[in-house]
This record gives sequence, structure tokens and C-alpha cells, in this order.
Amino acid sequence: MTEIEILAYGSIILLFSSLLQGLTGFGFSLFAVPLLTLLLPPRTVIPVLIVYSLMVNVAVLISAKGHLDLKRQGLLLVGGLAGLPLGSYLLRNLPVFHLKMIIGAVVLLLAVILLVRPDTKIVKTDSKAVNLPVGFLSGLLCSSVSLSGPPVIIFYAFRKVNKQYFRGNLALFFLVLNFFTLILYSSSGMLTGVVLRYAWQFLPALLLGMSTGIYLTRFLPERSFQRVVLALLLIIGIMTVATNF
Repeated sequence: MTEIEILAYGSIILLFSSLLQGLTGFGFSLFAVPLLTLLLPPRTVIPVLIVYSLMVNVAVLISAKGHLDLKRQGLLLVGGLAGLPLGSYLLRNLPVFHLKMIIGAVVLLLAVILLVRPDTKIVKTDSKAVNLPVGFLSGLLCSSVSLSGPPVIIFYAFRKVNKQYFRGNLALFFLVLNFFTLILYSSSGMLTGVVLRYAWQFLPALLLGMSTGIYLTRFLPERSFQRVVLALLLIIGIMTVATNF
């Protein structure tokens, strides 16, 4: 594949992925990782997406800043930060095939549960027994395969929160993880010249998609938002499994 084809296909992927992130508060890396890794090596794609995720989450957080729940975020973030070093180690030293297969299967299963029994909720969501492991797993996945979303997205989906709460608190959580992941990557020599070059070349597509998604979210009713979240979880689970065969 030529460099021009990589830039063209990559820009389309990032345009759509950043639009979803701006609209729902998630979906960026979940869609971009399995598709971009068909064009470029994972050790190039994942640092690029972490840089972009930091930018997108700042924008989403600003648009939903009045709906933050710092109490629950504190427990999630403690777990998330604890999981980052292990994830960074896994990215440098282990294949990610099996990990991504497990992620896809679990996301698909829980999305089906929400589809069949939409009133299902996680109980005791303030409990450290729930928040800390969810945060830890998200942190591990963030720095290993740039897929921090599934655990915390499912956590909020089962809680049935409104769309601005969902978007804002996801953005805050992802923003903190992205920031510390970049520090880990930088100290490990993973922010190479190739990574920075692609981050610059794909930037216009990212900015266009992100701004469009944030604009469109104001027109999306709450019930429709929940349906979009469920549909994305189903698609993400299928994509994550399918692209590993």
C-alpha cells in the first residue's frame, strides 16, 4: 500500500472515529485501532491515537463540563493509573491478539445483555469492589492496546446515566489516562519521529470529525443516545473480534 493510500484511508477512519467520540464521548480508539492496524503497525498506531485521544477528550470535556461526578471518578482513576504501567509493559513485550479477542467477546456479551434486558443495572456502583477493578482494567487496556473504553463504557451504560454525564465523565477519565500514558510512552522511547509525522498528517481529519460530533450531540435525544451507545457496543465487539482473524 502506498503512502498516499495510507493517508487517504487513515483520514477516513479517523474522521468517522473522532465524529463518534465527539458525539457520544467514546468510540474513537475502539473503532480506529482495529482498522488503522490494517494500514500501519500497532506500535505506530497506538501512540498516535493516544495523542489524538488527549485532544478529543479535552474538547468533549469542555462541552460537558457541568456534569462531572468527581467522587466516582476518583475511584476509577486510582484504579486506572495503577493499571497503566502493566499495560505499557504488555505493549512493548507481548502480542495483543489474545487480549483484543477477549475484549471483543466480553463487549459483545454485555451489549447483548443490555439489548435483551435493557433495565439491567450494576448494583453498588459506588463500591470500591466495582470502581477500582473497572478503572484498573481500563488503565491496562489504555496503555497496552489503546482500548481503555470497554470496561468504563459498560460501567456507565449499565448505570443508565444521561448523555452529558456519560460524555463528560468518560472524557475526564480518558483524558487523565491519556496524559499519563503519553508520559510512559515518552519515557519508553515510543513517541518516535514516525509517530509524530503521522499524528501531524492525520490531524485535519481528526479536527473535522471531532467538531462535527460535538455539534451534532445537542440534537440527539436521550433515548436515541442510549440506542446509539448500545449499537456502538455491539459493532465494536464484532469488529474487535473479526479483525483478529
